[in-house]
This record gives sequence, structure tokens and C-alpha cells, in this order.
Amino acid sequence: MLGGRNKPMNVLVKSEARCEAILNALPDVIFLLDEDGTYLDCYSTKSIDDLYAPPDQFLGKNVRDVMPPELSVVFAEKLKHVLKTDELATVEYPLTTHGESKLFETRIVKCDDHRLLCIMRDLTEKKRTEEDLRRLSSRLLTRHDEERRKIARELHDVTAQNLYAIRIYLANLRQQMDQFTAGQAQILMDCESLCEQCLHDVRTLSYTLHPPALDRLGLTPSVVWYIDALNKRTGMNIQFEAPHHVDRLPLEMETDIFRIIQEGLRNITLHSTSRTAMVHFHCEAGQFVLQITDNGCGLTHKNRGGQNGDGLGIGLSSIRERLRRWGGHLHIQSAPDGVALLAHVPIPEGESPT
Repeated sequence: MLGGRNKPMNVLVKSEARCEAILNALPDVIFLLDEDGTYLDCYSTKSIDDLYAPPDQFLGKNVRDVMPPELSVVFAEKLKHVLKTDELATVEYPLTTHGESKLFETRIVKCDDHRLLCIMRDLTEKKRTEEDLRRLSSRLLTRHDEERRKIARELHDVTAQNLYAIRIYLANLRQQMDQFTAGQAQILMDCESLCEQCLHDVRTLSYTLHPPALDRLGLTPSVVWYIDALNKRTGMNIQFEAPHHVDRLPLEMETDIFRIIQEGLRNITLHSTSRTAMVHFHCEAGQFVLQITDNGCGLTHKNRGGQNGDGLGIGLSSIRERLRRWGGHLHIQSAPDGVALLAHVPIPEGESPT
């Protein structure tokens, strides 16, 4: 009988110990508030110095008396919303604690009919790490483009010129063909044909890596050239629409937009059943607007890419990263009759394309 009486107590002790272990493992600060926004209790494994104020300065007080005025208004509205709807609410906000500006996230959830839990997490280091990764990714993209530009220049200025010289030498040999046997003459003609094909391929590769017109003439002529070449190479019918005149943007921005168009059209040629596509861009309200559409089968789980796929995942990540560098964003519309990629990029101050 005595063991039976102790059994519920043992279960309760174990349950409390388990809850204690879970709380100790959380990197969060947990506040218990009543329905009016008064702090009832606080649990934290962090040092008191990490809190906005020590517990004895806010327990028993209202949010309005503890938090900065503009932030207390936001919290009061969120608390009312959670009590009314039973929905989870999230607030992300900057806060200066002990002279240091930090970024926090608080999730508010209903505990019972009259109390709420506010679970606060310090996002400062996470955001700093994300920002460092974004800067690193941006630098890698820049270095990648610089390497492509360098390789394109080497191919155009060195390899293509060497092949052109070989073509001239072969043309000189052709003048002596009357001294060749039929077999030697055929070898000469085959060499000329191979040299011509290599010269064409090297020039195409050079222009694809970095079109010379992009530096000299700007985005529109480069896109026209690229689409014409892609249509000839693939047999597709890709149309291009843009205003007659578009002022120059910063070269790095034009390069990023050109790469986005390349990647978008590459995805269409590889993953879409469409044989037609449209590239359109224009400027409005300080934004450069780019749209790429096709008439294919839309995005499926497979061609969206993923952990085991080689579909759009990497390409879309590259597009988003190039847009993020300029504060732009990407919107994708997919339907059974096609996909539309819509990108908006803020035009830097001092630039006003028309």
C-alpha cells in the first residue's frame, strides 16, 4: 500500500524533472503574463544581465510599464489577438539592452483562458551570421563573374586569335593543293573544317561566359544577342520585348540581370516542355521589372529541384541571391499552362532608366 501511495508522487517528480531538463535545454526566456499584460513569472537559463531588466523590476508590472512605448503598443495588440483567437503570434523587434542593440523574436501563445506564455529568443548572432553569409555569397558571385569575364577575354583575345592564325596557315596550304595527293588534300579540308568549328565554338563560349557588348553597349544588346544565339542553337522561339531606349545601369547590376535571364532561359530549355518563351523588361516607379514566361507544363515537384534533384533549386537560389544583392525580390507563378518568373529590382539612386 505504501508503495502504491508513492507511485503517483514518483511519476510527478519524474515529470517535473523532465520539464526542468527541457527548460534548461531551451535557449529561450519564458514569461508568464496575465490577460492584462502583467508579468507573473519568468524562467531563464540565461544570466540576469542578458535580460532587458532584472526580474524584480518587471514581475508584477505591466508590459506598458516595462517595454519601450512603441514596442509595448505592439505587444498589447498581439496579446489581445492571441486571447481572442487562440492563434500563435510572433513579434520580431530590435531592443537595446545594456547599451547594445540586439534583435529578438517573441512567440506569444495562450496558456489558459486568462494567461499567456511569451517565449523570447535572442536572434542577434543568428542574424549576424546570416548577414555574414549573404555578404560572403555576394562576394563569391562577384568573383565568379570576374572569373567568367577573365576567361571570356582569354578565349576571345588568345585562343580565338590562335585559331584564326591556324585558319590563315591552312588557307596558305590550300594554295599548294595541286602538289598534294587526294588523301592529303582531304586531310587539309578536314582540318579547315575542324578549325572553323572550333573558332565558332570558342567565340560562342566566350560570348556566353561574358558578352563583350555587356560592357560596351549595355544590357539590351547583350540580351538580344543571347536570345538570337539560343534560338539558333535550340530551335526554340524565344521573343524579347523592351523599351526602345534603356539607360545604363551599374555594370554589376546589368551583369546580374543578364545572368538571371540566362538562368531563367536555361531552366526553360532544360525543364519545360515549351518551345516558346518571352523575356520582357521595363522600368516603373524606380523599379527595374523583369518577366520571363513560357507555355510549358508548369513546375512539378521534380523540376523544382530539391535534395535529390538537379532541377530549379540551385538556379533559383542563384537568381534570388543576385536579386538580394540589390534589394530585389522574385515571384514565381506556376500553372499547368506555363511558368512566369517576375523579378523587381530597385534602381539605385542617381540612375533613372526610361
